Amino acid sequence: MPLHLSRVAFACRSLDDIARLRDMHAVVRADGKRAGRITSRRTPRRAVELAGGSLYWIIAHTFVARQTILEVEPLPGGEGATIFLGMALVPVVPTRRRAHQGWRYLDESEAPPDLAPEAGALPADLLRELLALGLG
Repeated sequence: MPLHLSRVAFACRSLDDIARLRDMHAVVRADGKRAGRITSRRTPRRAVELAGGSLYWIIAHTFVARQTILEVEPLPGGEGATIFLGMALVPVVPTRRRAHQGWRYLDESEAPPDLAPEAGALPADLLRELLALGLG
């Protein structure tokens, strides 16, 4: 069972903002494929368990999307890490989550399911409102 991370999408108000940042920070890896990348001041102690898991993005105290974690690579000097992510941004069922700084581990049982393709046609803010009313 893969281990996941959650992270606040700082200064992002929508999935489009996350996608723009993903594209801006994308790199071409040694295998020739593009990957998103984020850096962390701390190296996850459970980095080996993260490969194949997902990074779940939080906007306005709500999980909104995930990206597959490809690899966690420690930075030279041993302090901090680069986390390489798949380029696909997968919308998830909007689920309330307390904001936090940095990243947090997220067990499979806490991770929200992917959003059904037909539900993706609704704007994210409308989906959040429907879920808050118990109609989602």
